[in-house]
Amino acid sequence: MIMGKSLDRLKELAAGNMSSWQEEAHWYRQNSGWLKRSSKIAFRILSELDEKGLSQRELALRMDVSPQYVSKIIKGRENLSLETIWKIEEALGITLISVNRNVQYIYPETKTYDDSYTQIPLSERLSTTLNDDYVTYKNTSQNKDDAA
Repeated sequence: MIMGKSLDRLKELAAGNMSSWQEEAHWYRQNSGWLKRSSKIAFRILSELDEKGLSQRELALRMDVSPQYVSKIIKGRENLSLETIWKIEEALGITLISVNRNVQYIYPETKTYDDSYTQIPLSERLSTTLNDDYVTYKNTSQNKDDAA
């Protein structure tokens, strides 16, 4: 019987079928980022369970999930949703993921001006020229007299 399995396996390889370990290795490479994070979370959960003297079954009850699901989480191969992470945090009284609270938003500087200014009427002989930093006033009648 063992010879039959080996022979079948050899035939599969000869036919060019990719073996399952290659598929699994490819999957791990594709998902290595979240798998590493999931493993760290799993280790933290195990540490907290041990420290608090809780079983996986008790954690499942607190999270309102099945013990089988907690087992998957503990193995570090479960792609956890934010909802599940929140349930774990609530059940164990810990923080698994924290958003950096030291982020400072810098808004463009705005200047406020006092609205209690007095309007000064300009005579018809004055004109204004606006520049970026200041306003200049020219006496237009004097300019007209100079030109004549």
